[in-house]
Amino acid sequence: MTDQNPRLLPLMETAGTCSHDADELRPRLGRWEELLGHARGRPDGPAFVWSLPAEHTDELSALVAAERECCSFLDLRVYHDAAGARLRVGVDPSRRPRPGGPADRALRLLTGHTSG
Repeated sequence: MTDQNPRLLPLMETAGTCSHDADELRPRLGRWEELLGHARGRPDGPAFVWSLPAEHTDELSALVAAERECCSFLDLRVYHDAAGARLRVGVDPSRRPRPGGPADRALRLLTGHTSG
């Protein structure tokens, strides 16, 4: 099934869709960039893990909830402990966004691949 709605960001053939257009995605990415500026990130096998201090857990929870609503290709898991929170970001390789698109930009940011 091909969705012709111009507001949906296209993904590779077997993938789902991101329900934000580029104008809606821009402020969300800005919030992620600001939040991840307070985090330490590292690869963890096929996933990427961010560690955040406790004072940022509310913003993290809000952003993760929003992403789960619109970006079905992301596997976001949040773990809380006394020091703060860890965000594990994974993606099913068969559901990756189309390279170069806004959803790909979000995926690259959340998986620590911000260059290029």
